[in-house]
Amino acid sequence: MTKKNHALIPIPGPSVWPLLGNLFDIDTEHGLASVLEMGRSYGDIFQLVLGGNKLVFLQTHALFDEVCDESRFCKVVVSGLGNLRAGVNDGLFTAHDGEHNWGVAHRIIMPIFGPIKIRETLGGMKDVCQELSLKWARYGPDHRIDIAGDLTRLTLDTIAFCTMGYRFNSFYRNSDVHPFVKSMVGFLREADKSSMIPEYLNAFRWKARRSFLGDIASMREMSMMILNLRRGNPSDRDDLLNALLHGRDPKTGEGMSDESIINNLITFLVAGHETTSGALSFVFYYLLTNPESLKNAREEVDRVIGAGNITADHLSKLPYIDAVLREALRLNPTGPAITLGAREDTTLGGKYAVKKGEPVLCMFHNIHRDKKVYGEDADEWKPERMMDENFNKLPKNAWKPFGNGTRGCIGRAFAWQESQLVIASILQNFDLTLDNPDYKLEIVETLTIKPGNFYVRAKLRSGRTPRELCGFSNPISTNIQIKNGTIAPANDGQVGNSTPVTILYGSNSGTCEALAHRLARDAPSYGYSVTTVATLDSVIGILPRAKDELVVIITCSYDGLPADNAVRFCNWLKTLDEDALGGMPFAVFACGHHDWAKTFYKVPIMIDELLARAGAHRVAQMGKANSAVSDMFSDLENWEDEHLWSSSSAAGNETVDNVARTEVKQDITITNPRARALHHNAVECIVSETHKLSESGSALKYHVEIQLPANMKYAPGDHLSVLPINPRQNVRRALARFHLAGDSVLSVARIGHMGTLGQETLSAFDVFASYVELSQPATRRNIATLLSVTPEGEGRYELAELGGAAFESQIRDMRVSVLDLLERYKAIKLCVGAFIDMLPPLRVRTYSISSSALWKPSHASLTISVLAQPALSGQGSFLGVASNFLADLVPGDAVHFTIRPCKKQFHLPDDASAHPIIMVAAGSGIAPFRGFIQDRALQRRNGVQLQPAILFFGCRGSKQDDLYRQELDEFEAEGVVSVRRAFSGEETVSISESRMYVQDRMWADRAEVIQLWNLGAKIYVCGGINMADGVREIFNEIVGPTEVDGKRGAESLNKLSEETMSARYVAEIFSQT
Repeated sequence: MTKKNHALIPIPGPSVWPLLGNLFDIDTEHGLASVLEMGRSYGDIFQLVLGGNKLVFLQTHALFDEVCDESRFCKVVVSGLGNLRAGVNDGLFTAHDGEHNWGVAHRIIMPIFGPIKIRETLGGMKDVCQELSLKWARYGPDHRIDIAGDLTRLTLDTIAFCTMGYRFNSFYRNSDVHPFVKSMVGFLREADKSSMIPEYLNAFRWKARRSFLGDIASMREMSMMILNLRRGNPSDRDDLLNALLHGRDPKTGEGMSDESIINNLITFLVAGHETTSGALSFVFYYLLTNPESLKNAREEVDRVIGAGNITADHLSKLPYIDAVLREALRLNPTGPAITLGAREDTTLGGKYAVKKGEPVLCMFHNIHRDKKVYGEDADEWKPERMMDENFNKLPKNAWKPFGNGTRGCIGRAFAWQESQLVIASILQNFDLTLDNPDYKLEIVETLTIKPGNFYVRAKLRSGRTPRELCGFSNPISTNIQIKNGTIAPANDGQVGNSTPVTILYGSNSGTCEALAHRLARDAPSYGYSVTTVATLDSVIGILPRAKDELVVIITCSYDGLPADNAVRFCNWLKTLDEDALGGMPFAVFACGHHDWAKTFYKVPIMIDELLARAGAHRVAQMGKANSAVSDMFSDLENWEDEHLWSSSSAAGNETVDNVARTEVKQDITITNPRARALHHNAVECIVSETHKLSESGSALKYHVEIQLPANMKYAPGDHLSVLPINPRQNVRRALARFHLAGDSVLSVARIGHMGTLGQETLSAFDVFASYVELSQPATRRNIATLLSVTPEGEGRYELAELGGAAFESQIRDMRVSVLDLLERYKAIKLCVGAFIDMLPPLRVRTYSISSSALWKPSHASLTISVLAQPALSGQGSFLGVASNFLADLVPGDAVHFTIRPCKKQFHLPDDASAHPIIMVAAGSGIAPFRGFIQDRALQRRNGVQLQPAILFFGCRGSKQDDLYRQELDEFEAEGVVSVRRAFSGEETVSISESRMYVQDRMWADRAEVIQLWNLGAKIYVCGGINMADGVREIFNEIVGPTEVDGKRGAESLNKLSEETMSARYVAEIFSQT
């Protein structure tokens, strides 16, 4: 039987003009964009006549897969690529199929680009990459960076240095780019543009032709200079240039002529950097416009490489970076097409006739977006689709940015390694942001593509300095080691034999992280060497399994859920089989607050049980810290002393007789130059507005507005975590106690238990103001240390009592700090180094954002209640660290913040037209609800029919702290919200503003509360614990059995399911700081 013949279909395309072809259908300045736009009209395949050549364009994977068959199709060099032959003739990229010199050069060069040789180039790649990093670091975070331009400099210098031993030194030139790059851009652009114009018209473009030939002459002259330089200075480098000069074709025994060497030098200089720089530019465009991808990529770099030197082994362990590269090249392949031709007359798809040698342009932009392969979201950025497992399932020839078969890119492995290194290095060292947050992708076309007018700003991460990027060692003793991107203390204080310990934490607020580092600081004194201090999520799949390495976990619950950096770890634990952890020794320390009774220690208990179920060996009973009744650092110390170290019984560990004395061991050198600026691992923001909200007679309250970087996004209800500075009054107390001038300089190796500062010196004022918790209550171990340096008879008895039976009542409950004790007992002879070692590092404080991101883009506001009151101990004043710091800010101040999302349940309902809301707040607890109301106002102005909203707001009085009164009155007049105030500090005759607390006002308006509750209202509460408890109690009465006008609540809160409770009644409880 013969196969049935199907009728052939003409290849579609626009009408062709005599002599001009389709010239008028194409924008010669944006030829690729024109072709892609035209392709949308024709589907799978279409044809054009350009420059006198008939060109067939393929746009689907099915047709492309067919032409990838090298027995039927081969590379053809026509159009723009053919025009390049004027400059590089039969170089590897532009040689015709079967051309003799291509075979000779390919066989000589191929070994240079083998895997082992590529790994050997990593050192040179890192050398050039460091030049880029130094440039960005020295320009600083406010400099506007042309990232595509700098990446072009980098890739040109890399290919030249690694393969030819020649330095273009592009980062040290006064001009914008090296002359070679200028000539190359002109060469490529004219080759592309002239290919679309009929030859007889090109003959009249004399000026363009002269420039084209001048660019060729310039590139060939540069290449000849590199060649002669090597000849005049012979080298034994096993690189591309020596292979071109001295190599012999293993098949024919031929060497390469100077002409052929120059052709290929230019080919590698052009092709070896232009496409790579474009690909990297697209990578950073997509990362900066997709924050979740940027976060995932940075976390992978931090986890795999950390802060250390990047090695070839690291690059093999970056699957997400690989996926990002693949996805960027899928969406915007920098070599946008390859041209193939049929070896004989044939058909495509069984229905389109193609003649022998007729150019078939395979348009990667559309082939890589074929929805039959990549799905309906093929046009969207989604690097997860290119992770190894998914990538390996793609159909054959579905992803081909490096070309096809024997004519595919010979330098693919070189470009890939270089790209991995550059991405990892930049993410390791810098926080990048878009210069223009509203930037829309523009494409610059030559024969390749890259983003145009794409500018970024780069800020060094983690307080790093340009000096550190140079690799200069810090002359001070750092006392830390870096592993997997986390900081762990070195073991210079350990005794006896050393047993490894890994310390892991899950923390949102920073408390568990601080406890983890305190534990790491203590471990060496008990004979343990800390291998790492890291988040729980960072060890998924790589949790130590050795029976001689202890794993200690410190974590807490957030409304019964894990911390943000422990969610994936907990989910992973649930999947482990029995005995999967093979006897791994572990211990868990749980943190919590008993006011959240239902979820008290829920997550730590779950982790403890899951580890044991998976075969891990529990070496100590779970430690517990209840922040409602105790100081967590003291609880941790007690657990260490009584359970952890004694129970884990590290083999060969010696007994430490006086642990308290090990705290007094840091030497401090004092000098007097001024301190340098400090860096923190948060984002620097600028204060744009501050004003006082309250009058005398109530606690001071302030409004602080911050201008955010463009990439910082938030939703109503989210939080800002601020890195504060201690009150000046407390700083001066510390300086006076140690007789230090504020500008005295301390050469400090570390701060407390958190590792090094990353600087040689700091002023005494900066150390006390910016790095340590001066107000942190003293621990028993702190008191033992003070006792050890107190002379006999100089208050030793009282101090011993405070460290013993009187500790809870006189130290912990009264919040007496080490500084308080030093002032109370003047005879204590504590050196400043020991004092610094005893204090926890200054931690971030978290506040609800009191604005909507849509109301004033790139801004966020805080509503602050300032804590300043007599100390409980009767010794001076107690000043809230963050609230006083924020209240002292003025417009223009730079402050370090991070966005912290609130729990999902505290966000507004997705559909404001479907669900009423009731908001209950007292004082500065109004903060998140101001953001809610602004968001609702914008929705109403955009035509959304809002369900009712009531705000119950408690404050002292209408003349004292009726916060945002004018603004709320305007919103109320618009119908956005109904505000019900409760003034606890003044008498009025009106029920609407009578003397009462907020729960009293709710009771007075209970009929409306019940009505909205029965309509499905969601209840939000924000304030202190006493207020929150009172609100919950009165709400139970309102929606319980009570009847008002014949109406009753649908269900009492106490009877609601946990799922319904979390969906409909949610509270955020805060304490003043």
